[in-house]
Amino acid sequence: MSAIFCVLDAVYSIGAHYDNHVVPVVKRVATDLEVYSPSVEMSGP
Repeated sequence: MSAIFCVLDAVYSIGAHYDNHVVPVVKRVATDLEVYSPSVEMSGP
């Protein structure tokens, strides 16, 4: 399942503002697939 989110991230992040475009797309697809935690918190800076 995570491969789907990796591909979406890669495709939609080309020339896009990440927080405004990529994150909402990934969250929307995750919701459609009933995945409630599509990402994890960064463990470091």
